[in-house]
Amino acid sequence: MGAGCCKVGGDVVKVCPLQLWGVQKISRRFHRLPDGCFTNLVDIYDKSAAAPSVDEVPPAAIGDYFVVPTQHSNSNQVASSYFPPNLLHEYVNFPFLTDEELGQWIVRSRFMIVLRGPPGSGKSYLATCIKTRYPNAEICSADQYWYRESGGLEYRYDPLQLDDAHSFCNQNARDCATRGVSPLVIDNTNIRLWECRYYLDLARKFDYNVILVTPKTPWRFDVNALTSRNQHNVPLSIIESKVRQFEPIYPLYYGWFWAGQPSCQAEEQTLPSGTDNKMAPFPLSETEAMIASSFRSFLALLNLPTVRQQLAKMCGFSPDVEAAELATFWTSMVNPPFGGPAVTAETRSQGFPKPSRPHVTSMFCAAGKSPGSKEYAESKAVAEALLGALHTVFISGLFVSSRVVGLRIHLDENLLNLWKGEDNAVVSEAPQSTRPAGCRAHVTLALAAGVSPVETGVEVLRIVDAETDGTQNTTVIPMPDGSVHDFVLLGTRAPSPSSSPDHIYYYKFSVPRTCRVLFGAYY
Repeated sequence: MGAGCCKVGGDVVKVCPLQLWGVQKISRRFHRLPDGCFTNLVDIYDKSAAAPSVDEVPPAAIGDYFVVPTQHSNSNQVASSYFPPNLLHEYVNFPFLTDEELGQWIVRSRFMIVLRGPPGSGKSYLATCIKTRYPNAEICSADQYWYRESGGLEYRYDPLQLDDAHSFCNQNARDCATRGVSPLVIDNTNIRLWECRYYLDLARKFDYNVILVTPKTPWRFDVNALTSRNQHNVPLSIIESKVRQFEPIYPLYYGWFWAGQPSCQAEEQTLPSGTDNKMAPFPLSETEAMIASSFRSFLALLNLPTVRQQLAKMCGFSPDVEAAELATFWTSMVNPPFGGPAVTAETRSQGFPKPSRPHVTSMFCAAGKSPGSKEYAESKAVAEALLGALHTVFISGLFVSSRVVGLRIHLDENLLNLWKGEDNAVVSEAPQSTRPAGCRAHVTLALAAGVSPVETGVEVLRIVDAETDGTQNTTVIPMPDGSVHDFVLLGTRAPSPSSSPDHIYYYKFSVPRTCRVLFGAYY
């Protein structure tokens, strides 16, 4: 009986190799759900005393098995028991294989999993595990090029066609990204940044979350073990070169991201044939709901007469301007758009940055050039979270100045080990005390012309300082779901010359709004 098979009565039943790799007493079969994931169909109990060996990848099945029916999980959810961590070998125990909620995000939004490592390190086996976990996954590999002539039966490597093989892989990846396939798996060595650059650019263009994954196998950088284990007889000299050249990849910034564009699978489920349903699928629907509720709070603030008149004066409008017209002074920096239409090529020519998904920047890395960014990237907490971690953040309120519209974010203490924002940056000439960790956390929603997104964080610090100093004569306006605080600041810049004091209006919510977000990186 071969690897991946077991005896059930007198018949041989196929079982995923991953289910047998590292399993002690139980492996599983699964029933496919409409969303492309699986739920338990049967449990297969090993009646023999012997446990499968884990010396090979994957090992052969050992022992006799019998089938016990089990209860199906809800067909609308990803099965939490699929590849449970206690039954997974440590080498392939990754959150994107075991976490139920993350599985929902991967199936319904867009994820690109870029595998990295020398030949023989376990990348292709990990890709197979991902394909088993997510049957709608697409695996793009240059190796696929060498199987074409034989119809997938024989690997015919030709070093003279290496560029053609990678062009073939690039085109496959682009086709998948254009369709919105998720997860999209890149199974190449990806040793250096330039080898990953094409795929990272695709991810940015088509709104994919990127997870860079190096196998956990203990031999992943052992040149002798890699030489003996790799499938295609790559010589020792080439493997030595790849191990030596392996380099870390640093993003532009790290942070917490709201969900982005839906996968093609989520769109198909949301828009059944013959319907006009335009509701966004989960989890994008939660992003849209957050932006919509924030915009309603923004308009509620602008509809306060004293607030509208003061902002109109600061922004160069007549005192009797309507709230809807005044709102056009700021341009949305997020997708889906905050209020008005998204930034166009014309508005970008006026100096506006390209809009992005709502996010809280935890560390601006500048591709490893910022001080402390490499140490941050190498920390255990960050390395583990980058493999797939969903967290809860709290929106404390919305603030508006003549420069920015933003959200103030509260981070729980357990997230502060991922936070390296500049909480103690100097924002005025007045002496300041040490500010609390995480106080600068924010989301930029919209900007005035010529204003950098960095200014949003500066405005948050001005609010923190005003609260700490106990600013006198601060006007507080009650609201149905909180209160608006009018902080009058001196010495700040406004887009139009004015001798009047500058104002920041902070709409503090009585009950913070909770959001689930993904910790990740923008490459």
